[in-house]
Amino acid sequence: MPTGSTCCGNGKSCAAGSTCCGDSCCTAGYTCSGNQCVKVCSSGFTACGDNCMPTGSTCCGNGKSCAAGSTCCGDSCCTAGYTCSGNQCVKACGVGLTACGADCIPDGDGSQCCDTDTGANCPPETTCCGEDCCEPGYACSEDGECVPEQPACDDGFTECGNSCMPAEGSVCCGDSGVFCPVGSSCCGANCCGAGTRCVGGQCVKSCGAGLKLCGTSACIASSSACCGSSGRSCLAGQACCGTTCCRAGTFCSRASTNTCSQLPPAPPSPPRPSPRRAPPAPKPPSPRQQG
Repeated sequence: MPTGSTCCGNGKSCAAGSTCCGDSCCTAGYTCSGNQCVKVCSSGFTACGDNCMPTGSTCCGNGKSCAAGSTCCGDSCCTAGYTCSGNQCVKACGVGLTACGADCIPDGDGSQCCDTDTGANCPPETTCCGEDCCEPGYACSEDGECVPEQPACDDGFTECGNSCMPAEGSVCCGDSGVFCPVGSSCCGANCCGAGTRCVGGQCVKSCGAGLKLCGTSACIASSSACCGSSGRSCLAGQACCGTTCCRAGTFCSRASTNTCSQLPPAPPSPPRPSPRRAPPAPKPPSPRQQG
């Protein structure tokens, strides 16, 4: 061996400045422990591979360490309440629960873990969709939004919301799936046929010139009186009274019994005073006759 080297006694030697350690040689800064060269650390630190770690820490075997009370997990350290699964720290859950990121969700009831990093999850019978959960009948779009599921329609039919409608002539009223047949128009959840129009979500009769709507289905003369939503009406000059009409000169005294009463006669007009006549002017005195 070169002069100055250390003979290890087994036919091997170590270069000057190094020490024998089993089949190895420990260089400066290392010492032999159990036939292995380990780092020489200062007080309060312990060797971990080629590094030093605080005494009490866990050496992970790759030169990295974890603080006391935590466990090694790949390149991470799992703190209390977490366990290592597939080189990831996951929540340590009790019986009947499974880890989902930092949360625990029921195991075996259909709950879904949507993101193992954030712990986002969805309850049974729903599906994960970004940060939301889609209810039954909805699917997750490419934009990450819950939208109504599109049905598979048979030949001759086309999609309308979440249902199918005849492709020829039908009118789709929106995402609700309500549609109207040929010749009718949408009116909320109703369909207005010919001769009707939509007013406030209800189909009402369309009236021609000189007529007006009474109720939802009756057209009456513009001069007639409409007696209510039933569509019943009275002729011009008459008044509604329950289910009857009071003629001119009468009034409705009790609608519950359809009673029309005669209008009382008008009180007689007071006599007009006769005009006063001015008193006659006095006659001028006759001139005296001269004798």
